[in-house]
Amino acid sequence: MVMEAPLKPRFELMRFEFSGEPYERGYSYGKNCREKISRLLNECFYDAFPLGRTREASREQMLKFAKRYTPYIEDYSPEVYEEMKGVADGSGKVLEEVVLISLHEERRILGEKELMRHCTVVAATGSATIGGETYIGQTWDESYADFWEGDKPLLLREKGKSGLDVLEYAYPGLLAAAGMNSEGLSITWTSTPRAPFEIGVPTYVIVAEVLRRKNISEALAAIINVKRAGSFKFTVADRNGEIYIVEATPKNHHLIYVDDYYGYHADFESGDIRREFPSHRVDVPGYVVAANRVRKLLKTARGKLDVDVLKNILSDQYICCHPVQKEGKWAGGITWASWILVPSKREWWITHGPPCQNELKKYVVT
Repeated sequence: MVMEAPLKPRFELMRFEFSGEPYERGYSYGKNCREKISRLLNECFYDAFPLGRTREASREQMLKFAKRYTPYIEDYSPEVYEEMKGVADGSGKVLEEVVLISLHEERRILGEKELMRHCTVVAATGSATIGGETYIGQTWDESYADFWEGDKPLLLREKGKSGLDVLEYAYPGLLAAAGMNSEGLSITWTSTPRAPFEIGVPTYVIVAEVLRRKNISEALAAIINVKRAGSFKFTVADRNGEIYIVEATPKNHHLIYVDDYYGYHADFESGDIRREFPSHRVDVPGYVVAANRVRKLLKTARGKLDVDVLKNILSDQYICCHPVQKEGKWAGGITWASWILVPSKREWWITHGPPCQNELKKYVVT
């Protein structure tokens, strides 16, 4: 008997709203998500990487490792640093544990094998879309086991006493994995093949800082002018229809300007960056198939692209990720969410779970 994959989450997307100064927001966040933060640390770090002979020895080694990144974070973004301190105090953790969570994208340095499944990103503007509207979006693909049947992802709304309001998709203890602010500045992205890691600013901290910038020039500066710890491919857009793709490793970066449409799946366009990797790490069949498929679908729908069409593209069988059965259990990857951001309208359309089986819901950043 063939069983259908579980594509509808058991739990709703958990939403929280925090306000005040950075430390206050972080403290409230940590207090409200204390149990989830503990679970994430245990499952994604302490139980996943036996660095020492005992669990406590492994924990201590990880905290020493995380402490090396702390001064880079504090120097790079005092606001993000203060918020992370608040998360730590509110959740009853030490700061290094929150820093460790921010290293979720770089955790392979602790021993994790290279992941073979990554997200797929779409971007469109100008003559590629209906009415010239600007859109960026993606599938957010991760481990089925880590999804907690939909109970792990969070949607955070942060309202500062002064400055920007921000809406962020996140994991427990993480400030931002993607998002949009009240200026319409938006960021979405995918993992890539990882160049050798360096001690520096974690990828997720860069995402959080981008969302605290007021315009796309400031956002690009926050990505380029930083000692990066890892590798990534960001898509940043603003309310005026500007879209930039930033390919980056700790040593190199490459900018791509989008004035029509663009799609990608964990692949680098820059020849200089590609030369940092053995060919078998960048020409993975799964990468190539998904990347070519999304570009084909965008090209076919050029001139007709809108929220619904982009959702259908992200629902395609070569793009939308489903778990598989192994020894009677569901395993592998699943699309945790898909979304389309519309910067000019401050709208963020999100599916909780794979887009092929779950409806888009609109959130507005004011």
